[in-house]
Amino acid sequence: MFFLYFNTASVASAIGIFGDESTKSIANSTIAFNHQVDPIGATCSGVVQADGVLHLESTIVASSTCKNDPPYDDTPYDIGGSPDVDSVMGANNLVMTSWLPLPADTITTDPRRGRLAANGGRTRTHALRDSSPAIDTGNNAAGLQYDQRGAGYPRVKGVQADIGAYER
Repeated sequence: MFFLYFNTASVASAIGIFGDESTKSIANSTIAFNHQVDPIGATCSGVVQADGVLHLESTIVASSTCKNDPPYDDTPYDIGGSPDVDSVMGANNLVMTSWLPLPADTITTDPRRGRLAANGGRTRTHALRDSSPAIDTGNNAAGLQYDQRGAGYPRVKGVQADIGAYER
């Protein structure tokens, strides 16, 4: 579980999981507000990229952008494709944009979260707003006891886990 936000990468993705062609997994995480900047002549490879199969469980990937060749706009670009990425698999995710097909149960809308703030625990987090579609629609396939904030913040409260690193 991790919380990756407000990073900028040049040429490569903001989060890249590379190596052999095996499955790469991310669970109960929030990856948001990252930005990829590519030089002239390059193309954006996606803020999240992996070799082989990218397996997401109960993860938010949202609000990331890419700036490349003209018109140099900030194109929404959360999960990118490349010749090395076979597919995205998993369940109970919220992904705003993807150049690859996503699992059928993936929510593809704004996760409606608050600003980065001190919401308890040792790290700042984006709390989910009351209207967030991520509330009670995730899973805890990773078997985590706590959310990103640590002891005192259970991974599952309510009907089922929330999607992402933060449990409301």
